[in-house]
Amino acid sequence: MAKGMLGRVLQSCLSLMKLAYLQRFKKLNIP
Repeated sequence: MAKGMLGRVLQSCLSLMKLAYLQRFKKLNIP
């Protein structure tokens, strides 16, 4: 159970980081 929860938390953190990175990239690309 602990490992499963840890994996879920890690995946959610990674997805959040990806979203933030994509948003930042889009903002930078806006002319």
